[in-house]
Order: sequence, then structure tokens, then C-alpha cells
Amino acid sequence: MNAEYINLEIYNEATKNPINNWDFLYKKFFDVKNKILGKDYSLSLSILQPSSAQSINRKTRKQNYKPNTLSFIYSKSTGEIIICPEIAEKEEYDLVDSKLDNKLIFLFIHSCLHLKGLDHGVKMDQSEKKFTNQFVI
Repeated sequence: MNAEYINLEIYNEATKNPINNWDFLYKKFFDVKNKILGKDYSLSLSILQPSSAQSINRKTRKQNYKPNTLSFIYSKSTGEIIICPEIAEKEEYDLVDSKLDNKLIFLFIHSCLHLKGLDHGVKMDQSEKKFTNQFVI
């Protein structure tokens, strides 16, 4: 399933995940993108199988593990996020409700913050909490 919103293009190759309402999730991604990166930021989101995400990780970062998410800055106003639901589903996050939808929203927030220029640390943690409280179901 593919969806397109203004300045957010989504490609979804994931087929094994129990997401009941992708359209609802896409709308959440769109709202998060606009809040963190702005309405004019053009973002591609790819929802991939573990092997595809691992291949990209190997080619771009010389890392051989299957990532839960990757983010790539192409310019000040364009970027790409890759999320792997099968990996996210197995991981634990500090969320009130750890259903897969919330994990994916959290990873999307995390990746948007990287695209905004934040690195892991106190400021990233504070921003993640702020936006997680606002957007996680």
C-alpha cells in the first residue's frame, strides 16, 4: 500500500505486521512531520522488511544489522525515513501503551528529530517525550 500526502510520500513493503489501520497511522506521520519539520519539508517514508532495511544500512552506513529506523538528510528541506515494523515490534520502548502503532509513531518522531538536526542525548530525549505525549495514541 502506498499513500501520498502533500510533502510526505509513503512506500510500504511490509506485509507481516498486524497494523489494522495504515491510513490512520499515515495521518499521524503527516501530522508529526508537519509539527517537527514543517509543512514545506518534503519527506519520503519507506516502511520496509528487515532484509531491505539491512541492505540499505550496509550500503549507506557500512553497518550489517537490521535497523528499526534510519534517517537521511538530503537538503535543508528534504529527507527520508526508513522504518522496519518487524524490528520495532520485537523491541521495548518507554511508552504507556506499547502496541506496534505507538512504537512506529515513536520511531517516526525519533527520526524526524534526527532530520531536524538533533543527536542522541538529553535534548533529543526531552523532545521525544514532548512529541510522544502529543502524538502517541
